[in-house]
Amino acid sequence: MMTCCDFDDDMLNMLYILYISQ
Repeated sequence: MMTCCDFDDDMLNMLYILYISQ
């Protein structure tokens, strides 16, 4: 899931939750 830059774990978790909850 990592693409270009590093993300915070909180940010990754938020993005993941938003992604799976669509």
